[in-house]
Amino acid sequence: NAEYMGEINPYPFAMADDEYDPNKLPPVMAPCALFLFDPVPIPQPLHYEKFFEPKKGPNKNGKVHFISQVTLFRDNLRHVLINSTTIESQIQAAESYLSILLYLQKESESNDTLNVMQPTPHWTPALHVNNKEITSCAHKNFDITMAYLTLGMLISNQAFFEFSASTGNDESFKAACHRMRVAAGVFQHLHENVSKTWLNIPFGRATDALLPVVVALKHLCMAQAHLLAIWKGIRNDSLSHSVLAKLFLHVVREFEHMAEQFRALHPTDHNRLSDDLRMFTNLQVLLNRALVCKHLAIAANAEASYGMAVAYIHRAAVTLGPIANTAPVQIQSRRLLTLRAQIAANYQAVTKLYNTYKHDNDTIYFVPVPADSSVSFPEPKSLLEPIPFEPPPLSIALVDLRSPP
Repeated sequence: NAEYMGEINPYPFAMADDEYDPNKLPPVMAPCALFLFDPVPIPQPLHYEKFFEPKKGPNKNGKVHFISQVTLFRDNLRHVLINSTTIESQIQAAESYLSILLYLQKESESNDTLNVMQPTPHWTPALHVNNKEITSCAHKNFDITMAYLTLGMLISNQAFFEFSASTGNDESFKAACHRMRVAAGVFQHLHENVSKTWLNIPFGRATDALLPVVVALKHLCMAQAHLLAIWKGIRNDSLSHSVLAKLFLHVVREFEHMAEQFRALHPTDHNRLSDDLRMFTNLQVLLNRALVCKHLAIAANAEASYGMAVAYIHRAAVTLGPIANTAPVQIQSRRLLTLRAQIAANYQAVTKLYNTYKHDNDTIYFVPVPADSSVSFPEPKSLLEPIPFEPPPLSIALVDLRSPP
C-alpha cells in the first residue's frame, strides 16, 4: 500500500544547542497540559451605596451597613486579584463577593426592602484578545455572572497550581481532578441558573459572560478532570489500552463540544475570544485523537491484528504530523508551551511505533493494512461528572444584618 511507504521523521522539534532556551520550554514533561486562566476577570471600583437605598424601617441603619459591605467585598476582591495573593485567599474573596451579591439580589427583589437604581458594573475580562479592555453591562445578572466566572476560573487555577507544583503522585492527580470537577460545577450552575435568563442581551457584555463561552468552560474543566484521572490510571498501569482509547475519546468529545460552542458565537464575539483558549482547544482535539489511535494500535497489535495496528498508528501519526511540524513557529504563548512539548513528545513516540509496526508487518506478518477511512472507533467512556455547586451562604461572621454598627 503506497499510503504507508517510507518512514516518518520522528524529530520535527530538533533544534541546535544555541537555539535552546530553557525559559521557553517546560523543564519537566508534565503528563497532561492544563489551561491557566491568566488573568482572571477583575472588578473595577463601584460604590453600591449610590445605587441601593434602604427604605425607612427599624433596621435601616443595618441595611445601610450591609450595602457598604457589598462595596467593601468588591474592593477586597479587586485588591487580592491585582496584588497576586495566594490562590486560597483569592478564592475566599471571590466566594465572599458572590455570596453578598446573591444576598443583595434577594434583598433588591423584595420591594419593601430596597429602592433600586440598576448599576452598571465594569470588569476587566479574562478571555478577550485584549484582556486589558474594560467591559460593562447594566443587566442585573452581569455582576453575578462575572463573579461566578471569576470563582470558577480561580478554582480551575488552583488545580493547575497544585498539580504543577506536585511530584505527580496519586494524591496530586486526585486533588487536582476534584478541583476541576468543582470548577465545572460552578460553570454548570452558572449556565443552568443565571446565564439562560439573559440570552437576549446581544451586545455590551464581556465575551467571558456569553452563554456559549460559559458552557465551553464547563466542558474544558471536565476534559481536564478526565485527563488527570486518565494519567493517574496510566501512572498506576491500571487501565488497558482499549479502555484508555475510550477514555481519551471522551476527552476528544469534551474539547469538540468546546469548539462547537465557540463556533456558535457571533463572528464579532468569536474574533474577540482569546487566541490561546481557541488554540488550546483545537490542539487538544488533535492530540487526544492521536492518543485514541495510539492506544487502539497497541491493543490491536497485542491481539495480533497487525494490519489494523499499522492503520491506527498511521492515523495517529498523520493527525499529529502537521501540527508537530508547525508548532515551534505557531505556538509561542507561554500558556501553551507544555502542550507544545507534549505534541512533540507524542509525535516522536507515535512515529517510532509506526515505523516499528510497519517494519514488522512488512517483513514478518504480511497482513493487508486497511485504509484510514475504514478503521472503526469504540464508544467514548466517561468516568466523571461535575460536582454540583451550591452558592456560598452569607455568613453571619462576615456581615450581621440584625443589628446596625
